[in-house]
Amino acid sequence: MQNAVSGILGLLLLALLPQGAASAQDAAQPLVVVTSIQGELAESMMATLDRAITRAENAGAEVLIVEIDTPGGEVTLMDRLARRIEMTSVQPIAYITNEAVSAGAFIAMACDLIYTYQRAQIGSCCRSGCRWRRAAMRT
Repeated sequence: MQNAVSGILGLLLLALLPQGAASAQDAAQPLVVVTSIQGELAESMMATLDRAITRAENAGAEVLIVEIDTPGGEVTLMDRLARRIEMTSVQPIAYITNEAVSAGAFIAMACDLIYTYQRAQIGSCCRSGCRWRRAAMRT
């Protein structure tokens, strides 16, 4: 999984190179800040996200990558996290490493772009304890 994250970060950096740049060595590397939302949503995630956004804005970062792997959580916290992402002056990009379900999908949609790992899942909201049959995913 770490190789996949490193790979996507590398691709994002290449995509941000100025037009006409001969190589990565010829152009200044854009500053990218990475933070993560993993596991069921918890209040501590608000402080972590806020610190990452503040660091990105103060450093003049071009991109904030939010790695997401969450089954969701409390609605009020979900809304606060998404609003904080929407308010940043740095371009937020969601990278879903495994799942962004329910509140996780909502948070991902607060970002300008959403990238997913090959077998990652996004969406699927339902009340706690419900059951559904998973459709086969094709990659």
